[in-house]
Order: sequence, then structure tokens, then C-alpha cells
Amino acid sequence: MNSSKITVKPAEERKLCIFLFFFVSSIFLLFFNGHYGGDGLESYLTAESIVLDKDLSIHDRPFQVSEMRYAVRGHKADDGKIYSNQGLAMPLALSPFYMLGYLISNLFHGIPRPYISQFCVSMSNPLIMAFASVILFKLLRELQFNLKVSLGTVFLYSFCTMNIIYVRSGFAEPLVCLFLLLSVLYVLRYEKYSRLRNMLLASVFLCLTIFIKKNSLIFLPPYVAYLIYLNIKYRQRFNHILYVFKFYSAFIIPLLFSVGLIMMQNILLYGGIFNTEFGSAADIFTVATSGYGPMPKTFDAAKYGNQFIRATFYFLISSGKGYLIYNIIFLPAIFGILPAFFRKYRAIMIFIAALVLCVLIFYIQRFIRGSLFSWGPRYLFPTLPFMAVFLAIFIEESKTAARRGALYILAAIGFLIQLPALFINCSAFIFFVKEKLQLQEYLMDFLPELSPIRGTWFLFISFIKRKLSGESLHFSFNPDIRMVEPKLESLAGYDTLDVWWANILKVAPRMWPFVLILIAVLLITIIVCSYKIKSTISKVSTAEG
Repeated sequence: MNSSKITVKPAEERKLCIFLFFFVSSIFLLFFNGHYGGDGLESYLTAESIVLDKDLSIHDRPFQVSEMRYAVRGHKADDGKIYSNQGLAMPLALSPFYMLGYLISNLFHGIPRPYISQFCVSMSNPLIMAFASVILFKLLRELQFNLKVSLGTVFLYSFCTMNIIYVRSGFAEPLVCLFLLLSVLYVLRYEKYSRLRNMLLASVFLCLTIFIKKNSLIFLPPYVAYLIYLNIKYRQRFNHILYVFKFYSAFIIPLLFSVGLIMMQNILLYGGIFNTEFGSAADIFTVATSGYGPMPKTFDAAKYGNQFIRATFYFLISSGKGYLIYNIIFLPAIFGILPAFFRKYRAIMIFIAALVLCVLIFYIQRFIRGSLFSWGPRYLFPTLPFMAVFLAIFIEESKTAARRGALYILAAIGFLIQLPALFINCSAFIFFVKEKLQLQEYLMDFLPELSPIRGTWFLFISFIKRKLSGESLHFSFNPDIRMVEPKLESLAGYDTLDVWWANILKVAPRMWPFVLILIAVLLITIIVCSYKIKSTISKVSTAEG
């Protein structure tokens, strides 16, 4: 069941990775929206303060992006200043992008600086996610998948899952995903090459995920289990005390350093070592040990069971946040999980499956719904590339026309699910449901009639209709004629494009030559890189079989 031996020369593969990065990033950069909101806005404002004020307080300067629904966020500290609830990792990562935007803004007089700085900062996730696509490719190659399977899997993961919509967000999950991918890649390289520096790098990247989001602690149990496995498999190596010391030092020292960084962050932002954005350590312990809410005096198994079923439905198959709906191409990946355990690197495959399972069980058990303003189940985002590994196994074994046909159909459906949200801000439909239909937005999670997929498609079609005829579509909400009063409201005011090139022309129409040049550069890059990738495939596919 193992793939053919890798035959690409290292230099050729490095070039291929470069072309892959520019190809994927150019497509992503065609569709980012050029502005920030929600959690990402807090990180942006903190990055702004780091660069301009050399401090961490936010909301201490005028906000000039009038098109955004702007609200004061964060928390007020004892010194009277407001600080972000999102930690320091993302602002630090965004600071170079803000500095670039600040410098570029000096070239465009008459355009408020925040428009240009937000444009540059919002380029971060497209580039981060393109890098993640390349690391997934490297991981698949290390797992000895052939070139066609590896590239095909990366393209499906990049463009046919909810992954592509997150190029339009300011969420931290893409950076968590990138560092987790790097960590797993170096775990695999440690097993293959037995170099302690690979275990050190695996730990460093794991610790970076924890520094970005403390919830990333849920990744630790599979790592601990894997370390135990290594002790058993290589018991002769671990009989040497010096090697054991070096091995565990390589894994534990970065963890201690990460804890130190988090404590420093807690002091700077929340006023104490054990104070976090989630409250004090005591509050967190109470919540962590309480299951669904406060700890009951007696355990209600029926209530807990109902919540578990509800949470499982919500995260996996609900029309609002269902993982297998928004990432329908991963349905075949389920059939790749069992065969994964019989491959050459089956320990790594079990390790990857455990990572996915830990994330899923944690959020089902806690039923942390996440932001309504995210596309699909945001908190499960870091699992996407690891499900893609199992998808690669299914692709590799798809020898029949029926299996290949099913893949093509699911890929097309997966892309169509994402398509309207590449042009329309999915938050617009949430505002429409709240403001025009006057319904609770949480109904969107469970009622198919209010699914963001359906709503965003309505907005996209309404935009096209408005451009052609001058009239917007009407959205009908009528799930049950006898029990619910039907509602019919116009989508006017909500059916607008939200892509950087459209937004720039709204703010400064005279910038159209600049916009055309940027789009032309991106399209030329896509064409050139696709040709280079195709020629490499043609050169290597015969040798790999």
C-alpha cells in the first residue's frame, strides 16, 4: 500500500515548492478583502500600537475606515487603557506587515493611512496559508506519496475546503495550523533520521501554537503518547542516560520557554502571571472540570448525553457549522484512515489521527461554538491539513473510474460551497438575519433555511442581479407554513462585493491603474507557476509510475 519511491531530485523539489507557494499565494491574494474585523481587528490594532506607539494599548487613535462596522473591543486595565483579548503572538506576527503598509502609505497621499495599512496586514493570512500548503506538500512527500497524489491533495485542501475562505479573515487559526504542520513534519523527520534537532524543532513549533492560542494545549496528549512509543521502539537508544537527557531536554525546554512567554504576556495584558483572557487560573480550572457549565451536584447522564449528541451534530453535519458539509471533499478521507495504519510510517499516521480526534473530542465535550462570524467550524480549522493526509491515501487507492468520478464530483461541490464567500463577506448574511429578518443568529447553526452557504449564495446572485437589472433579490424564510410566520425581505444593502480590488476602487477610484497592475501580476504569476508545476509533473510522473 506504500507509494512509489520518491525520485525527484532535492533541487527540483525545492524549485517545485517555490512555484507551488507562488501559485497558491497568488490565487489567495486575488480574493482577500483588504480589511480586518472582529478578533483580527484587535490583533491589527495591537500591531499598530507596537509599530507606532511602542506599547500594547488599543483604541488610542482615531479609526478612519468608515466602511467598517467598528466597535470598541478588548478589556480595560487598571491603568485606564484598553488592551486586546487576543494575546501578543498574532500582533507580533502582523507587525512587519503593518510596518510595510505604513511605509507604502507615504507614497499615496490623500488616502487615509489605515486603508493601506489594513490592506498590507490583511495579506498575512493568504501568505501564511500558502506556506501551510507547501508544508503539507512536504509532509506528504516525506510520507512517500508520489508527486501527482501530493499535489492533487494540496490543491483539494487549498481550494475545495473552508481553508480558502480563511484567507479573508484575521483569525489566528491559520498560523496555528502552519506551526502545527511544521511540528508534525519535524516529528516525522525525527523518526526517519533520528536527529535530535528535529525533535527540538518539533517542540518549538508546537510551543508557538500554544503561545498563539492557549487552547493548543489539547495537542499535547498525542505528543506525550508518541514520546512513549519512541521509548519503546528505540529502547536500545534510550538505554543511554545522556541521550535520554538530551531527548527530553529538546522537547521540554521549549515548553518551559513557552510557559514563560505566556506568563510575561499575562502580566503585560492582564495584570498577573495567572490572569488570562479567559479569566483567572481558578476560573479556568472551574470551567475545565465542569463539563457543560457549572459542576452539578449530581451527574445527569441524560442531559450530558443530549448535549454530546447535539454538539456532535453541530460540529460534524449541521448546515451552519458542519465540518463534513463545509469540507465535503473529506468524506472520502474517512475511508483512508484505516488503511493509514498499515503504511510504513503507521505510528505517524496514528499520531496524526490522534491530533484530529483530540481536537474534535475537546470541542464536542466543551461545545465551544466559536464565532458566528467565521465560515464553518473555526476551531476545527487546524485539523484540515491532517484530514488531507487521509484524503491522499484515498486518492492513491482510487484506481477505478467510479472512485475517481466521486472525487471529481465532491471536489466540484466543495469548491462551489466556498465560491460565493470568496466575493461576498459571509458576515453580511448574519447582519441580514439579525437586522432584516429579526431572528436570533444562532438559528443559523441549525436551520438549513438560514445556512450561511445558502445565504451567501443568495447574496452573490442578488449582487449579479442588481448589477444587471438594478434590483436586489428577496430572501424568503418560511421553514414551516403552519407554525412560523413567513418572512420575505430584500437583500438590498447587503449584496455588495467585499474583495480588495473592489474595495480599493470604492475608496479611491483613481487607483484603477494600480489595481489592474496588481491583478495582472497575480494572473501572470499563476500562469507561469502552473506551467512550471505541470512541466515538473510531466518530467517526474513517468519515473515514479
